[in-house]
Parts: sequence; C-alpha cells; structure tokens
Amino acid sequence: MKNNTKISRLNISFLFLLTCFTAVLFVSGCGSGVVVDYRDPESVFKAGVAALNDNDFIEAQKMFDIVRLQFSTTQYADDAQFYLAELNYKRKDFIISAFNYNMLIRSFPTSEYAKRALYKSALCYEELSPPSDRDQEYTKKAIQAFSEFQTIYAQDSLSTEATNHIVVLRHKLAEREFNTTLIYRKLYSWRATLVDYDALME
Repeated sequence: MKNNTKISRLNISFLFLLTCFTAVLFVSGCGSGVVVDYRDPESVFKAGVAALNDNDFIEAQKMFDIVRLQFSTTQYADDAQFYLAELNYKRKDFIISAFNYNMLIRSFPTSEYAKRALYKSALCYEELSPPSDRDQEYTKKAIQAFSEFQTIYAQDSLSTEATNHIVVLRHKLAEREFNTTLIYRKLYSWRATLVDYDALME
C-alpha cells in the first residue's frame, strides 16, 4: 500500500513538472523583458515591436520571422513583414529592406502598409544610388519606384515629395551622361558624342 502511495506521489510530481515545463515552452520572456505567449501571434508580434524599439534587432527579427512563418494566415502576417523591412531599414541594410518591402507588396497588396512599403522601397533604392560616375542601376530603380508611387497614389501628399526625389535622381543620370560625352570628346569619337548628347537632352 505504501509503495502504491509513493508511486502515486511520484506520478503527481512528474505531471506537475511536465506541466510547468510545457508552460515555459509556450510562455517565456524575450530580451526586452516582455512576456511572450508563442501560441498567440499578437503576443509574438508585440514582443518583436518592443525588441525593435529597444534596438534589439536579433530578437526582433526572430519574433517577426515566427509570425511570418508560423502565423502566415493571421492578421499579423503583413504587420510582421512590414516591421521586418523597417528593421532592415533601421540597420541600413537597404538591399534586404527593399526586398522585404517589395515582398509585402506582392504578398499583401491590399495591406494598410502597401503604400508606405512602396514609398520606402523607393527610398531604399535612393540610398543605394551611387555617385554619378558609377553604375546607375539603383538610381533607375528609385526613379521607377517613385514614379509607380505617383501613378498609384497620385492624390497622396507624398506624391509631391516623390517628384522632388525624381528630379534629384534624374539630375544624377544627366550628370553621368554629360560626363560620358566629355570622355568621348577627349577620345575624338564625335559620332558617339552626338549620340550621348541626344541621350542627355532626352
């Protein structure tokens, strides 16, 4: 009888420890001191935002990735995608940031963040735009993104700002074309110079 009582107590103790262990797996604290319930996408997302505000980028990215991958059909999926792009932007990882902004636009075209994502992607390309004497691929991508924003959100207040960015970027392209014509002139390639002047005027 005593043996049965001991076994029963051991079983109860084991079940108690197992319950506690399971609870720790599902509810724990993150680096920002926020209690996270990993079964709840809202809890995980808020923990990511808190970590981002504390500049704890590694923890924030982990939280946003959990929401994107494990809760991709919930209302927090586009939030996590946008804030992940914001995290990259804050870290000045502009290539990855542009990728994540564009990923949001493709995956969640009706998201409340779609407009901001398009504009911020253009800003990313502008940040990547090099001096005029180097390849201008990102300059052209920035112009394209700002122009697309103006087409879709013509009445938005940011449309005017987009125009200002486009003017600066086009000036950089024109400067490159002009410098190229000077090089051709020095090489006495008059035909190439005329072609390049036509491109500059355009």
